[in-house]
Amino acid sequence: MDVIRAIVNVEGCPPMRYGTYASPHYPNDTCVDTIDVISMNGYPGWYPPHNGQSPIPELYWHNLTQWAATTYPNKPITMSETGGGAVYEWDNKTAPLTRWSQQWQAFLVMNDAAFGKASDLVSGLSLWQFCDTKADDSDTKSCGSCVYNQSTSPGYPTNMTLPWNCAYIDVTCQRPGGENHKGIVDAWRRTKRAFDVVSKLFE
Repeated sequence: MDVIRAIVNVEGCPPMRYGTYASPHYPNDTCVDTIDVISMNGYPGWYPPHNGQSPIPELYWHNLTQWAATTYPNKPITMSETGGGAVYEWDNKTAPLTRWSQQWQAFLVMNDAAFGKASDLVSGLSLWQFCDTKADDSDTKSCGSCVYNQSTSPGYPTNMTLPWNCAYIDVTCQRPGGENHKGIVDAWRRTKRAFDVVSKLFE
């Protein structure tokens, strides 16, 4: 904690500010003793379960928060990063729910957010992320870019003020289209199903 506090002081922050860092390694993180707030990153149901935890969001977060509250009863707990990805154009109306579909993202985000809101152990929640963004050039190179439907994309390829719609995107890749699709709105700020369910939850 002395090292973290020294960094906080150098940055000009008041000494009463909490010191923390976000980590996906709970319950095996070895530096928990050094922080004021336990900030947990987790993507149950999206990435493979961490440390044998259940991929079911509610059970995953229940297990981690119970561990944190029992082991460190005087430290606040936050869900510092959670969510899942969805390609805006993929509206999967059939069962079962499919990875990269809006329905699957909405299911994951709803369960993450509902647990965070209902749990007396959770002091805060942050979804990753607000909007879809470009990842990096290496992702675009390995995954390929989206193939746009020109008939439904009036601004393509020069006017980016009007939404462009994907006709094809490789969803077998880690970053389809070279983008991070975990936004609850897309790059043009069109709302996904996850946006609607979270909005209703926090009305």
